[in-house]
Amino acid sequence: MTGGWPQHQAVPPPLFTGRQILVPPGQIWCGACSHPSGGQPGLLADPGTLRITRLPRGPLDDTGPVMVWTGAAALAINPGAEISGPRVNVRPGDMAAWDPASGAWRRLPGAPGPLADDATPAWTGRELLAITPDGTLLSFAP
Repeated sequence: MTGGWPQHQAVPPPLFTGRQILVPPGQIWCGACSHPSGGQPGLLADPGTLRITRLPRGPLDDTGPVMVWTGAAALAINPGAEISGPRVNVRPGDMAAWDPASGAWRRLPGAPGPLADDATPAWTGRELLAITPDGTLLSFAP
């Protein structure tokens, strides 16, 4: 993509919200070169024009979170990254929700530990299902 679309960043699998395309936060991509830490914010795209709107920076953006659409909100899930410092504390299994009506992010209670990297969490319509690295199935209800 060219024009107003971000360049040189990994693009995670997009989600369709029913009205727009949600592109989760991505990491900078520059091949084998080193790059500054920090993720790129998520985007909303109009499916007809591909005009983009940047999401506000979320609490898990730097982890390159997996995202799930619930029909009303986007859930960001950090499978296994850990970031700590003076103003940040992100642990494996942390979660956050983005409410498109208010435009605000909210931290949610997280999983008790890391989640499987190779199994995308799924929204069933009433709960979030996720798998731990040892195969334990976790269920999170709003």
